[in-house]
Amino acid sequence: MQVANFRRTATATSQIWNRNLAGAAACPITAPANINALAQNGDVIIVAACASYTPFMFTLIGQSILGNTALALEEQAVLRPRETPQLNCPDC
Repeated sequence: MQVANFRRTATATSQIWNRNLAGAAACPITAPANINALAQNGDVIIVAACASYTPFMFTLIGQSILGNTALALEEQAVLRPRETPQLNCPDC
């Protein structure tokens, strides 16, 4: 899982900080196309989670029977801070 904070300053939106859960799979964060509109009045927090899953029915005695059957699962959520327009906690 990965969490990133984006902030709009003057005319550009930039990433302020980025945290990755130790031991978690690398999960790239992609800012949405409307990030400038979302961050107009403050910060935008993006959370991304990803995992690989191999269904049990595709294995026989621990061996893959259909080739590479791992499924990549990815999800991303975009949130805005509720208490203040900006989330000022670089050590979150």
